[in-house]
Amino acid sequence: GWRLPEIGELASLRAASIIGRGYYWSATAADTFGDVHLAYWGRRTRVTPRTSDSYVTCVRGDHVGR
Repeated sequence: GWRLPEIGELASLRAASIIGRGYYWSATAADTFGDVHLAYWGRRTRVTPRTSDSYVTCVRGDHVGR
């Protein structure tokens, strides 16, 4: 099935020019409780907690760490 990618996967997608330079939601939790998730910022190749205005891209397959 389809799922949100983890931060490392988004970095790989950006390095391969598959995604653009905007903010992209990730499945990586930004806090212990999972209330906030990290977003990958392709323009600066940085990670930031983000609550709105991010793109969504999905990947297919099992989770890398599972």
